[in-house]
Amino acid sequence: MMVQFRLSSLATGAIISYILIFFLLYIIFKSKLFFSSKWLFIFILTIILILFHGLLVSTISKVFDYFRFFGSFFIFVFMFSLILILKNFIDTNYFDNLIIHNVLIKLFKLLILFGVLAFFIKLYPTKNYSQLNKGTFPFFEPSHYVLSIAPFLFYFINSDSNKKIKIFYFILFISFLSVVNNLTLLLVIIMSLFFLLRTRKQYFFSLLFIIPIIIFFVILNLDYYSSRIIQNDTENLSALVWIQGWENALIMFKNTYGLGVGFQQFGISGLAGEATDTIAILRASEENSTLNQLDGGTLGAKIIGEFGVIGILIIILLSRISILSIIKIKKDIKIRNNPIYLFSLCILSSYIIEIFARSMSYISHSMFLFLFALIFYIDYSIKKIES
Repeated sequence: MMVQFRLSSLATGAIISYILIFFLLYIIFKSKLFFSSKWLFIFILTIILILFHGLLVSTISKVFDYFRFFGSFFIFVFMFSLILILKNFIDTNYFDNLIIHNVLIKLFKLLILFGVLAFFIKLYPTKNYSQLNKGTFPFFEPSHYVLSIAPFLFYFINSDSNKKIKIFYFILFISFLSVVNNLTLLLVIIMSLFFLLRTRKQYFFSLLFIIPIIIFFVILNLDYYSSRIIQNDTENLSALVWIQGWENALIMFKNTYGLGVGFQQFGISGLAGEATDTIAILRASEENSTLNQLDGGTLGAKIIGEFGVIGILIIILLSRISILSIIKIKKDIKIRNNPIYLFSLCILSSYIIEIFARSMSYISHSMFLFLFALIFYIDYSIKKIES
């Protein structure tokens, strides 16, 4: 939807997806449209927090887009309630673990196919994709593709699948890196390697073969990666977008005295730094001189800029959950018997990249999966404490 109709965000496609899920649950599966009462408090508390904070900020802010705020707010409420309905549907119906596992593996292989077609064959099914600098059908760009497939890759590596096949797909991802220079992809590969290695023999094998191969591809494109990590290239738009997000977040935090500019108001208030001005100069000849100004580039920057001190606490909490998920996957082998919980941990693990490196903003399939995984994580943790 974003590419075909030249939209500014993933929101339209995400909304259509939410409606489709609602249709499947209500019409096809005849699911009851309610969710467990134990989630009602969290649901109400979340929407009150967003609403109250936004209205408070609007009273003291010189610039506030009410249409964007309320439009995004109702979409978020619909998405959140839909996730809770889906959670209730899963809890009240029996799903065979083997079937769930097979579905997740098939989805992973489908996403792998998209990557092969995009990176090796350069398949552009429509004219709009061929006009993109790095079109990755059906995603907007390689980073969106990598963020989308990361949870499935982590699940596949941590499942009981054949070890030789795991190594094959891991090598395939390294070959993606040889074709597409992408820092997000490099981060996912490093995390995958961490999950893949479990014994001393495997660590030795990686030191001998795998890590040198990764380093070789990085050295081949050292200028690309150094410009993104060191941030020393003022004409590197990707690096500038990353700097822009965090710089603007700090400016918004400072100018609102830690209150934040409000839900979905990032880039609206006019509070911006030097990186934004530099991007505008570099893109002066473009139809749209701004770039990722509304989504902050990373989820961490956007949340801090919009929610201030509360946002910092949210980021600390999300980071902690993400790191704990990585540890749980690595240490607890028993979770392989619960594919939904394992997949939830994989989603939460990969989300640390969206917080600090690259994100797809609030209204996206990525956020839908994240909230879904977070609810399963909380529910499983509560049950474990009660038992």
